[in-house]
Amino acid sequence: MAQIPLLNAQTGTTYTLVLLDAEKLVTLSNASAITLTVPPSSSIAYAIGTSIDMVQVGAGQVTVVGGSGVTVNATPSLKFRAQYSRATLLKVAADTWQLVGDLAATVPAFGAYQSTLQSLAAATYTKISFQTEEFDTDNCFDSTTNYRFTPTVAGYYQLNATMSLSGASSEGYILIRKNGSNIKAGNDIGGTAYGVTVSSIVSLNGSTDYVEIWGYSGTALNTSASQVGTYFNGCLLRPL
Repeated sequence: MAQIPLLNAQTGTTYTLVLLDAEKLVTLSNASAITLTVPPSSSIAYAIGTSIDMVQVGAGQVTVVGGSGVTVNATPSLKFRAQYSRATLLKVAADTWQLVGDLAATVPAFGAYQSTLQSLAAATYTKISFQTEEFDTDNCFDSTTNYRFTPTVAGYYQLNATMSLSGASSEGYILIRKNGSNIKAGNDIGGTAYGVTVSSIVSLNGSTDYVEIWGYSGTALNTSASQVGTYFNGCLLRPL
């Protein structure tokens, strides 16, 4: 008869594994999100080959993180998929663990808009700022410094952006720039621009690739800063 593992029932929002958790079942239950930390070997010297089973009993999603110097590898993420999901940590090297089980797929998505108008010099490309986030599922959009999207999952992304102007311009363009290089453009049709839009599918490597929006006006104008006027959004369509 198979041995029933001993239980360690945890009900807080944070928990760091201890030596006695080896070969046990750790249950994690809380209404809020839970962070489970794997300690370094210098703190707890688990034997290589140690396994620790875990179950998310409550509604709060469990995220597994490594302590100082600890690497936890997993796919598609380090988050449990749903209530009652089960996963196992396997120690494969001194400070390296593998997490396997019922894990959540990570699908980065974001939406941001310009809440403070921006001055555009005539006939000059300017990076467009988007200060207000509507949503940012994986904290991949920088709305304070660089105004860029740097996703953490490699894949094909649908990207959309619009820049509206405060008046009529002799011409207008909007660009998607990837890692500082132009890759897609949208322009006015008809010779007088009040706004321009660009939309495309772009491949991003999930680590160093980033995208920004740059705009151009043939006439010196301000942008129209609003949720419906100047915005940038995108989401993962499928992994690479």
